[in-house]
Amino acid sequence: MDFDYIKSYLSDFDQIKANFIEVAKECSKFDGTLNRTKFWTYTLGLSIVCFIINTIISIIFRGSMVGNIISAVVGIASFVIQVGPIMRRLRDAGKSPLLVLCIFPGLILCCIPPIVPLVFFFYKSVGDEAEATVSTTATTAEHPAQAEQAAQPEQTNNQPPAGN
Repeated sequence: MDFDYIKSYLSDFDQIKANFIEVAKECSKFDGTLNRTKFWTYTLGLSIVCFIINTIISIIFRGSMVGNIISAVVGIASFVIQVGPIMRRLRDAGKSPLLVLCIFPGLILCCIPPIVPLVFFFYKSVGDEAEATVSTTATTAEHPAQAEQAAQPEQTNNQPPAGN
């Protein structure tokens, strides 16, 4: 492998930036080819951008649910804008561009399972709060004496209370 080429390429930051911007402008283009240097420059640049965005999100939201949802959206968006360059790179390498479909099972296995418990969590918590509010309000509004009696602990034995 020719490391002199890599050293000369990495020393020219303007060329790296130009390659990244060129591929980013054409990320929705699915026909044509894309050489190895431009593809890996774009992939590395996109990874760095996503890392910086997710770091900022984690600092701002500090592990909250909103921060996790925003990070998931950023991850899915980075996947979507990577499909075009992957298809063009596959075509340039002499492979079928439909091999990009091999990525989808991984996306489904990595992104869908965390969403399912999240849906059940929100559904369960909203339903429990609504039922608790309705039952408490109905009990106190309809029969205040019964609600007061239910709040007092019952004595199970027939002895008088202590102190008499």
